[in-house]
Amino acid sequence: MPATGTFTSEWFKNKINELGIQESSIPESHPEWVSSGRNRTNADFRRAIAEYYGSKEHPLLGKFPDYESPQLCKNITDINSKSFDIEQIYSSIDFVFQTKLDGIRCLIVYQASTKSFHLYGRNRSVLNCHPIDYAPNHIFFANDLYLPRLANDDFILDCEIKSRENEVLTAEGEATRTALNATVSMLSGPAEHANSMQRMGQCHLDIFVFDCLWAGQDFTHKPYRERLQAACFIADNLQQSLPPQDVSGLMPSFIKIQSTNPTDTKEQRLQFYEFCIASGEEGCVVKDLNALYDMSGNRGTFAIKL
Repeated sequence: MPATGTFTSEWFKNKINELGIQESSIPESHPEWVSSGRNRTNADFRRAIAEYYGSKEHPLLGKFPDYESPQLCKNITDINSKSFDIEQIYSSIDFVFQTKLDGIRCLIVYQASTKSFHLYGRNRSVLNCHPIDYAPNHIFFANDLYLPRLANDDFILDCEIKSRENEVLTAEGEATRTALNATVSMLSGPAEHANSMQRMGQCHLDIFVFDCLWAGQDFTHKPYRERLQAACFIADNLQQSLPPQDVSGLMPSFIKIQSTNPTDTKEQRLQFYEFCIASGEEGCVVKDLNALYDMSGNRGTFAIKL
């Protein structure tokens, strides 16, 4: 698995200097910034480095030239209450509470023409800025046995991957202590070990689906209520493509994210929050059902972490 790390402006500038890339030759995603004296964005540098190494975005992700990362949420303590009425998240029918999981955020990319899956996380390789594909480490996405049963349309789902087990043996022979540690170990370690652990039923990397970016067409410009409906429909189809659990018992599950109803009262929403905490999850994410999908990497009020 390629090495990952934190990309800073300094890292990007050092990297383009190392590769001999002239900053003035890098296309500008925001020309108005450069003309006003501001530097090119890190995204501009990242694309230049990836192209230097021959990177080509996946055909589906290539349809979103502004894509930087899955949509991020903002902590409720970081929201300016003068510009956003916090109380509405507890009472408005335009907001729902969903479980905040402590797993690995990924985009499931399925291309029907090649019947192929990719599982892209938020990390990129520090070697070449290429997106890291975790599909070979996940028993479902690494196995083409189930692909012919899927729909003929391409799709991109936003999801969280989380190990069902807390204690999993790593490739180095050490035992993990939390579900997050187990998930990281399986997805970022050697694919052969990860698949072996899953085939033996010692680790189940469940997929919690909660958004849809593409389903035969661009869904990012549709309100979240429509994207959530599409995501749940595809998740159901994926779950049905799995072999019967009483036959194998090895496969993970495609799970629709737990969510409150838009008509729930404040008390019911707070009860759901307490239920999530009691279940060992991180808490809740509150989502605006009217919001569009923001793939710029900025944290907005579409999703608020409680």
